[in-house]
Amino acid sequence: MIFQKQKKATALDLQQYTVKMDISNHQPMLKQIEMLNLTKQDLQYLKAFKPFVEGNINHIVDRFYDMIVTEQSLVDIINRHSSVEKLKVTLRRHIVEMFNGNIDEDFYKRRVNIAKVHVHIGLRTQWYICAFQDLCISFTDLVEKHVAHPMDQFNTIRAISKISNFEQQLVLESFENTVVQLKENVERGKEEVEKKIVESSECLAAISQETNASFHLLNMQSDEIKQLAKKSLHVSTLAESQALEGRERLQHQSINMNNIIHSLDHITDNIEQLSDMSKEMESIMNVVTNIANQTNLLALNAAIEAARAGDAGKGFSVVADEVRKLSGQTKESVTAVARLLQKTNERTDKLVYSLSNIQEEVASGEENMVQTKGQFNKILEAMTEAKCQNDRMEKEVQAVTEILSELGLSFNEVTNSADKLANFAQNLT
Repeated sequence: MIFQKQKKATALDLQQYTVKMDISNHQPMLKQIEMLNLTKQDLQYLKAFKPFVEGNINHIVDRFYDMIVTEQSLVDIINRHSSVEKLKVTLRRHIVEMFNGNIDEDFYKRRVNIAKVHVHIGLRTQWYICAFQDLCISFTDLVEKHVAHPMDQFNTIRAISKISNFEQQLVLESFENTVVQLKENVERGKEEVEKKIVESSECLAAISQETNASFHLLNMQSDEIKQLAKKSLHVSTLAESQALEGRERLQHQSINMNNIIHSLDHITDNIEQLSDMSKEMESIMNVVTNIANQTNLLALNAAIEAARAGDAGKGFSVVADEVRKLSGQTKESVTAVARLLQKTNERTDKLVYSLSNIQEEVASGEENMVQTKGQFNKILEAMTEAKCQNDRMEKEVQAVTEILSELGLSFNEVTNSADKLANFAQNLT
């Protein structure tokens, strides 16, 4: 054993403990060691005390965490980031390193890493100092128990105090540097965020203004479309009215055509009757012609007989001449009438032919009117449908106009919000 309790305690021989203090690259840390008056002799006392620390390390660590678990906030921090058992392993290694007798670059780096971890998990400095004070109490108890020589006991406690202060200074300084660096990172991040917010808000404001202008233009165009829709609806209504009127006129015209057809049928019947009467007159004229021929023949015979009678037949001869003349006149009249009847028949035939053509044209016109009426019905249906569509279009354009108005108001709000956001970002600093 290094320390022995005897009736007369002997002082510790420090020459057997090799220690190292290599901090030439860290002038601030060298200054701290000078101010703490931490010497190689202190490191030798620490290294001499190391076996007692290693022998009681589990007790020291368990006592440390028995104190830690009394504070619920510390327990929450541990549970969020690790576990008590894992931290005990780390703490054992950390405590033993304090008594290795070496202060070098690795010693410094490990303390810096511990500070970064404390900042990362959110451990406050007050809890770190309290926890370290509990470790110092544990070390002091071990010194009182295992170091017999009063001077060695005093020097060991003083060395433990110096290394503990140095340890805390390194960790707290790294802790502070890490916090400062985090604050600087936060400030830089805040500046970047502010810059991005300002740029985004300006861009958003510009976009919203452009969009708002586009919506105003679109709103004006929608008003024009709405007016065109109204005009189109008016034109469709007028066209529908004219189509209805045209269909009614076609219906009246169709009735007139039917009346014309009936009249033509009556005329045709009358012409046929006239033709029949002409034929009857021709028969009568033939009879009259025959009578005139026979009368002429009788008058001729009477003249012959009067001539034979001599003076007694002169009077009868005069009568016979008159009868013959009358017969000739009758025959001429019949011939004239016959010529008139022939012309009348010719005219009647032409009239019948013309009436036939007229009937065909009327029939064709009636058919065309029926087709035209059908086209008018289709036009009327198309106009009615177009009117309904124009009516719906007007309502839809009106709805679009209302939506555009609401969007315009929304983009005005976006512009105002962008301005407020830019002002807020500028006030972050």
